[in-house]
Amino acid sequence: MKKILFIGVIFVIFTAMLAADERGLTTKELKPAIEGYGGVASEYIPSQIDRTGTRPEYLNRDTWSAVDSIYFDTYISAYSYLGAKFNSTDGTLDYVSNLLTLSPESQQAVEKSPAWIRTALENTLRQLTSTNQQKWAGVINDAVDPYIDEIAFSVANSSVEYLSSPYAYTEIFEQNAFYIYEIDNDLSYVEIIDYGHSYTDEDYYSTTRYWKEDAEGNLSGSINQCHLHPTQNVLINLYGSMQNILDAVANIPISLQPQHD
Repeated sequence: MKKILFIGVIFVIFTAMLAADERGLTTKELKPAIEGYGGVASEYIPSQIDRTGTRPEYLNRDTWSAVDSIYFDTYISAYSYLGAKFNSTDGTLDYVSNLLTLSPESQQAVEKSPAWIRTALENTLRQLTSTNQQKWAGVINDAVDPYIDEIAFSVANSSVEYLSSPYAYTEIFEQNAFYIYEIDNDLSYVEIIDYGHSYTDEDYYSTTRYWKEDAEGNLSGSINQCHLHPTQNVLINLYGSMQNILDAVANIPISLQPQHD
Protein backbone atom coordinates (compact mmCIF):
# COMPACT_ATOMS: atom_id res chain seq x y z
CA MET A 1 0.00 0.00 0.00
CA LYS A 2 2.80 2.39 0.95
CA LYS A 3 4.57 1.47 -2.29
CA ILE A 4 1.54 2.41 -4.42
CA LEU A 5 1.12 5.72 -2.57
CA PHE A 6 4.79 6.57 -3.08
CA ILE A 7 4.56 5.91 -6.84
CA GLY A 8 1.45 8.15 -7.06
CA VAL A 9 3.18 11.06 -5.33
CA ILE A 10 6.17 10.80 -7.66
CA PHE A 11 3.84 10.79 -10.73
CA VAL A 12 2.06 13.96 -9.59
CA ILE A 13 5.34 15.78 -8.99
CA PHE A 14 6.70 14.71 -12.40
CA THR A 15 3.52 15.89 -14.17
CA ALA A 16 3.69 19.31 -12.49
CA MET A 17 7.30 19.73 -13.61
CA LEU A 18 6.38 19.01 -17.23
CA ALA A 19 3.47 21.47 -17.15
CA ALA A 20 5.77 24.25 -16.02
CA ASP A 21 7.89 23.96 -19.15
CA GLU A 22 7.15 26.38 -22.02
CA ARG A 23 5.06 24.72 -24.73
CA GLY A 24 6.53 24.65 -28.19
CA LEU A 25 5.05 26.17 -31.40
CA THR A 26 3.16 24.02 -33.84
CA THR A 27 4.51 26.06 -36.78
CA LYS A 28 7.88 27.24 -37.88
CA GLU A 29 9.20 30.42 -36.36
CA LEU A 30 8.80 33.57 -38.47
CA LYS A 31 11.94 34.82 -40.12
CA PRO A 32 13.11 38.29 -39.13
CA ALA A 33 12.19 41.17 -41.46
CA ILE A 34 14.57 41.72 -44.33
CA GLU A 35 16.27 45.07 -44.17
CA GLY A 36 15.97 47.43 -47.13
CA TYR A 37 12.28 46.95 -47.89
CA GLY A 38 9.52 49.52 -47.31
CA GLY A 39 9.43 53.25 -47.88
CA VAL A 40 7.26 55.46 -50.15
CA ALA A 41 6.54 54.55 -53.78
CA SER A 42 7.72 57.06 -56.34
CA GLU A 43 5.07 59.21 -58.03
CA TYR A 44 3.99 58.00 -61.49
CA ILE A 45 3.67 60.70 -64.12
CA PRO A 46 1.97 59.44 -67.30
CA SER A 47 3.20 60.57 -70.66
CA GLN A 48 1.40 63.55 -72.17
CA ILE A 49 -0.40 63.20 -75.51
CA ASP A 50 -0.40 66.18 -77.79
CA ARG A 51 -4.01 66.67 -78.95
CA THR A 52 -3.43 69.98 -80.68
CA GLY A 53 -5.58 70.25 -83.77
CA THR A 54 -7.52 67.03 -83.11
CA ARG A 55 -10.69 68.66 -81.71
CA PRO A 56 -13.49 68.66 -84.35
CA GLU A 57 -14.91 71.93 -85.46
CA TYR A 58 -18.17 73.11 -83.89
CA LEU A 59 -21.20 72.02 -85.91
CA ASN A 60 -23.89 74.63 -86.34
CA ARG A 61 -27.14 72.64 -86.34
CA ASP A 62 -29.35 75.72 -86.63
CA THR A 63 -29.26 75.40 -90.39
CA TRP A 64 -30.13 71.71 -90.39
CA SER A 65 -33.56 70.51 -91.48
CA ALA A 66 -35.31 67.42 -90.09
CA VAL A 67 -35.62 64.61 -92.61
CA ASP A 68 -37.96 62.48 -90.53
CA SER A 69 -39.19 62.07 -86.96
CA ILE A 70 -41.18 59.49 -85.10
CA TYR A 71 -43.28 59.73 -81.94
CA PHE A 72 -44.92 57.09 -79.81
CA ASP A 73 -46.51 57.06 -76.37
CA THR A 74 -47.71 53.62 -75.39
CA TYR A 75 -47.50 50.89 -72.80
CA ILE A 76 -45.12 48.03 -73.53
CA SER A 77 -46.35 44.76 -72.06
CA ALA A 78 -44.12 41.90 -70.95
CA TYR A 79 -42.22 40.13 -73.74
CA SER A 80 -43.00 43.00 -76.12
CA TYR A 81 -40.81 45.68 -77.62
CA LEU A 82 -41.18 48.98 -79.43
CA GLY A 83 -38.54 51.04 -81.16
CA ALA A 84 -37.48 52.85 -84.29
CA LYS A 85 -35.42 51.70 -87.25
CA PHE A 86 -33.33 54.00 -89.41
CA ASN A 87 -33.40 53.43 -93.15
CA SER A 88 -30.01 54.44 -94.50
CA THR A 89 -31.24 54.43 -98.10
CA ASP A 90 -33.71 57.29 -97.76
CA GLY A 91 -32.99 58.59 -94.23
CA THR A 92 -36.46 57.80 -92.85
CA LEU A 93 -37.57 56.11 -89.64
CA ASP A 94 -39.91 53.15 -89.21
CA TYR A 95 -41.62 51.56 -86.22
CA VAL A 96 -40.24 48.25 -85.00
CA SER A 97 -42.62 46.45 -82.66
CA ASN A 98 -44.34 43.19 -81.86
CA LEU A 99 -47.22 44.82 -79.99
CA LEU A 100 -50.71 43.59 -80.76
CA THR A 101 -52.50 45.74 -83.31
CA LEU A 102 -55.71 47.71 -83.02
CA SER A 103 -58.71 47.13 -85.22
CA PRO A 104 -59.86 50.07 -87.38
CA GLU A 105 -62.80 50.61 -85.00
CA SER A 106 -60.47 50.71 -81.99
CA GLN A 107 -58.13 53.16 -83.72
CA GLN A 108 -61.10 55.40 -84.43
CA ALA A 109 -62.22 55.19 -80.78
CA VAL A 110 -58.74 56.12 -79.54
CA GLU A 111 -58.57 59.14 -81.84
CA LYS A 112 -62.05 60.25 -80.74
CA SER A 113 -61.14 60.07 -77.04
CA PRO A 114 -59.29 62.84 -75.15
CA ALA A 115 -55.54 62.91 -75.65
CA TRP A 116 -54.83 62.35 -71.95
CA ILE A 117 -56.61 58.96 -71.95
CA ARG A 118 -55.53 57.59 -75.33
CA THR A 119 -52.48 55.68 -74.13
CA ALA A 120 -54.41 53.80 -71.44
CA LEU A 121 -57.36 53.17 -73.76
CA GLU A 122 -55.09 51.88 -76.51
CA ASN A 123 -53.39 49.52 -74.06
CA THR A 124 -56.72 48.09 -72.88
CA LEU A 125 -58.25 47.67 -76.33
CA ARG A 126 -55.08 46.10 -77.73
CA GLN A 127 -55.38 43.19 -75.28
CA LEU A 128 -58.94 42.33 -76.38
CA THR A 129 -59.98 39.98 -79.15
CA SER A 130 -61.13 41.51 -82.42
CA THR A 131 -64.77 40.85 -81.47
CA ASN A 132 -64.44 42.55 -78.07
CA GLN A 133 -62.45 45.38 -79.61
CA GLN A 134 -65.33 46.06 -81.96
CA LYS A 135 -67.80 45.89 -79.06
CA TRP A 136 -66.07 48.35 -76.75
CA ALA A 137 -64.74 50.62 -79.45
CA GLY A 138 -68.28 50.83 -80.78
CA VAL A 139 -69.70 52.20 -77.53
CA ILE A 140 -67.13 55.04 -77.71
CA ASN A 141 -67.62 55.70 -81.41
CA ASP A 142 -71.41 55.85 -80.96
CA ALA A 143 -71.19 58.24 -77.99
CA VAL A 144 -71.75 61.98 -78.32
CA ASP A 145 -70.66 64.94 -76.25
CA PRO A 146 -70.61 65.35 -73.30
CA TYR A 147 -70.49 61.60 -72.56
CA ILE A 148 -67.48 60.54 -74.66
CA ASP A 149 -64.71 61.15 -72.13
CA GLU A 150 -66.63 59.48 -69.28
CA ILE A 151 -67.26 56.34 -71.33
CA ALA A 152 -63.71 56.23 -72.71
CA PHE A 153 -62.27 56.65 -69.21
CA SER A 154 -64.40 53.80 -67.85
CA VAL A 155 -63.41 51.44 -70.67
CA ALA A 156 -59.72 52.33 -70.40
CA ASN A 157 -59.65 51.65 -66.65
CA SER A 158 -61.64 48.41 -66.69
CA SER A 159 -59.78 45.12 -66.57
CA VAL A 160 -59.35 43.09 -69.72
CA GLU A 161 -60.82 40.10 -67.90
CA TYR A 162 -64.02 41.99 -67.13
CA LEU A 163 -64.39 43.45 -70.62
CA SER A 164 -63.93 39.96 -72.05
CA SER A 165 -66.49 38.35 -69.75
CA PRO A 166 -70.14 37.69 -70.68
CA TYR A 167 -71.19 39.89 -67.74
CA ALA A 168 -69.87 43.12 -69.24
CA TYR A 169 -72.53 45.17 -71.00
CA THR A 170 -72.05 48.40 -72.89
CA GLU A 171 -75.33 49.68 -71.43
CA ILE A 172 -73.67 49.98 -68.02
CA PHE A 173 -71.11 52.43 -69.35
CA GLU A 174 -73.66 54.39 -71.37
CA GLN A 175 -76.16 54.71 -68.52
CA ASN A 176 -73.46 55.60 -66.02
CA ALA A 177 -72.30 58.55 -68.14
CA PHE A 178 -75.89 59.64 -68.78
CA TYR A 179 -76.95 59.59 -65.13
CA ILE A 180 -73.89 61.54 -64.02
CA TYR A 181 -75.32 64.55 -65.85
CA GLU A 182 -78.92 63.66 -65.03
CA ILE A 183 -78.29 63.59 -61.28
CA ASP A 184 -76.13 66.71 -61.48
CA ASN A 185 -79.28 68.74 -62.19
CA ASP A 186 -80.70 67.72 -58.80
CA LEU A 187 -77.61 68.51 -56.73
CA SER A 188 -77.19 72.13 -55.71
CA TYR A 189 -73.72 71.81 -54.19
CA VAL A 190 -71.93 70.40 -57.23
CA GLU A 191 -71.79 71.17 -60.92
CA ILE A 192 -70.18 69.31 -63.82
CA ILE A 193 -67.88 71.53 -65.87
CA ASP A 194 -66.96 70.49 -69.41
CA TYR A 195 -63.83 71.97 -70.93
CA GLY A 196 -63.67 71.75 -74.71
CA HIS A 197 -65.40 69.37 -77.09
CA SER A 198 -64.33 66.25 -78.93
CA TYR A 199 -64.50 68.03 -82.28
CA THR A 200 -62.59 71.18 -81.26
CA ASP A 201 -60.02 70.25 -78.61
CA GLU A 202 -57.96 67.07 -78.16
CA ASP A 203 -57.48 67.82 -74.46
CA TYR A 204 -61.18 68.13 -73.62
CA TYR A 205 -62.25 66.80 -70.24
CA SER A 206 -64.97 67.00 -67.60
CA THR A 207 -64.55 67.86 -63.95
CA THR A 208 -66.70 69.02 -61.05
CA ARG A 209 -67.05 72.25 -59.11
CA TYR A 210 -68.31 72.23 -55.53
CA TRP A 211 -69.84 74.95 -53.38
CA LYS A 212 -69.22 75.09 -49.65
CA GLU A 213 -71.59 76.72 -47.20
CA ASP A 214 -70.26 79.55 -45.07
CA ALA A 215 -70.61 79.80 -41.29
CA GLU A 216 -74.19 81.10 -41.64
CA GLY A 217 -75.22 78.11 -43.74
CA ASN A 218 -75.77 79.88 -47.07
CA LEU A 219 -74.01 79.95 -50.40
CA SER A 220 -74.00 83.70 -50.86
CA GLY A 221 -70.91 85.85 -50.57
CA SER A 222 -67.56 84.08 -50.76
CA ILE A 223 -67.74 80.78 -52.62
CA ASN A 224 -65.06 78.17 -52.13
CA GLN A 225 -64.52 76.18 -55.32
CA CYS A 226 -62.19 73.31 -56.07
CA HIS A 227 -61.49 71.61 -59.37
CA LEU A 228 -60.68 67.92 -59.51
CA HIS A 229 -58.16 66.39 -61.86
CA PRO A 230 -59.88 64.87 -64.92
CA THR A 231 -58.81 61.37 -63.84
CA GLN A 232 -60.83 61.73 -60.62
CA ASN A 233 -64.19 60.95 -62.13
CA VAL A 234 -67.33 59.34 -60.82
CA LEU A 235 -66.89 55.65 -61.51
CA ILE A 236 -69.53 53.15 -62.47
CA ASN A 237 -71.58 51.28 -59.87
CA LEU A 238 -69.72 48.44 -58.21
CA TYR A 239 -71.19 45.12 -57.21
CA GLY A 240 -68.45 43.30 -55.32
CA SER A 241 -65.47 43.62 -57.62
CA MET A 242 -67.52 43.66 -60.83
CA GLN A 243 -69.27 46.56 -62.50
CA ASN A 244 -73.00 45.96 -62.66
CA ILE A 245 -76.36 47.66 -62.29
CA LEU A 246 -78.18 47.02 -59.02
CA ASP A 247 -81.86 46.65 -58.31
CA ALA A 248 -82.39 49.41 -55.75
CA VAL A 249 -85.08 47.40 -53.95
CA ALA A 250 -83.70 43.86 -53.97
CA ASN A 251 -80.03 44.97 -54.03
CA ILE A 252 -79.14 42.35 -56.64
CA PRO A 253 -77.61 42.73 -60.11
CA ILE A 254 -80.01 43.36 -62.96
CA SER A 255 -79.41 41.01 -65.87
CA LEU A 256 -78.91 43.00 -69.04
CA GLN A 257 -79.35 41.41 -72.42
CA PRO A 258 -77.78 42.85 -75.56
CA GLN A 259 -80.28 44.84 -77.54
CA HIS A 260 -81.01 43.81 -81.11
CA ASP A 261 -82.97 45.66 -83.76
